[in-house]
Amino acid sequence: MALNRIKMRHLQCFVEVARRNSVTEAAAVLALTQPAVSKTLKELEHEVGGRLLNRNRGGATLTELGELFFRRASTSISAIRQGVEEVARASTRETQPVVVGAMQETLAYLLPRAVKLFKEAHPSTGVRIIHDSNALLLARLRRGEIDFIVGGPMESPELEGLSFEALYSDGVNFVARPGHPLALLDAVELSGIIAYPLHIQFAGTTIRRTIERFLIASGVRIPANYIESHNYPFARSLARMSDTILVSILGAVREDIETGFLVELPIDTSPMSSPVGMTSDPGVPNSPLATELMDLVRAVAGERHWRDDRARRPAAE
Repeated sequence: MALNRIKMRHLQCFVEVARRNSVTEAAAVLALTQPAVSKTLKELEHEVGGRLLNRNRGGATLTELGELFFRRASTSISAIRQGVEEVARASTRETQPVVVGAMQETLAYLLPRAVKLFKEAHPSTGVRIIHDSNALLLARLRRGEIDFIVGGPMESPELEGLSFEALYSDGVNFVARPGHPLALLDAVELSGIIAYPLHIQFAGTTIRRTIERFLIASGVRIPANYIESHNYPFARSLARMSDTILVSILGAVREDIETGFLVELPIDTSPMSSPVGMTSDPGVPNSPLATELMDLVRAVAGERHWRDDRARRPAAE
């Protein structure tokens, strides 16, 4: 018996005839002629060295050898078909991008580093980062268009049924251009910021509420001369070219502070921090690749050397 001469078509013909007890019906299912099926069966019997089917006008029945061979042949076909389907599914998952909703505070450090590690492991898998308003990100997560969201928690009725996993707490800072009048002081009272335009996030967002509570506790309200947006490139450019003060989570401005593009004003903001984490829909299982990227976000968030540790930062005197 030459195993290399037994092909898939031999097994398929044999199994179909055995299941239907009919060469005619098997030929119809396989889209072959009856002579072609009969020829294929003869080739198979020649290779295995024995008769597998008794064929007569009444149909086709398995011989004793055929019974033995049928169990193995049908199992082999099922295993091969299952293997092909699993490879196809894996290939499809590999080509589907992982889609992440991102808030501004994660775009400068957390997500770039996590995506870098992910792409090193999966160069053929796309990653799509969507930066939008909180409401739109939540709506897209609900519709299954986003695998998960990275950023602060969102206070919204739309959060019902979703899961927020806090990874760390990030500080909130007042930053401005180098040479800003307040940057030249050793310490700044919060009442001093109302003389300048203030860039803040939209009303209703978690970070905006955090800022408002902090200011009110200090007897200060957001001045009328404010600018609202959630677009950091706009905010940083505005702060750089004017006396506008930018209020932002540290993760969004850290790199600009480190490079000297912007400076942190000497205001004690130690009581003010905002959690950063991941929001997902527990009712929709993530793909293995999306789960892997989430694990990498957790790992990068756990690298304490870059996170803001308020306990080690001296308050302004």
